Amino acid sequence: VVVIVSLTSLLGDRNELHVIIDAWFLWLSNRIGDLTRLWNDLEKGLDSVKELPWKGEEHGGTGCMRGTKSSCETLLQHERAILYYGLLVFCFSSLFLTFLFVDMMIIHPSPLATASC
Repeated sequence: VVVIVSLTSLLGDRNELHVIIDAWFLWLSNRIGDLTRLWNDLEKGLDSVKELPWKGEEHGGTGCMRGTKSSCETLLQHERAILYYGLLVFCFSSLFLTFLFVDMMIIHPSPLATASC
């Protein structure tokens, strides 16, 4: 954010400022898309665990496949909770940084950003 603020205050041109804002929102939407795909993959994994014919230790799988069905479900539920809270933190911090950026660049721009050379 500091780099973006510094660059936009040096640039001073509103067209270039809009390009930077567009790039920021594009990056933000891509990250939200990535997290959404990860969430959907985790949900599919949890659903597939419930449908597995469970064999326990003799199954020979790796990770939670070696445990019991309930331990694997618990592990996936913990991963889902971590992803959920991470998504909340990411969204709120991105929203805060976006409001901060808009406030500093558009609502209360610095004199350097509005000065013409």
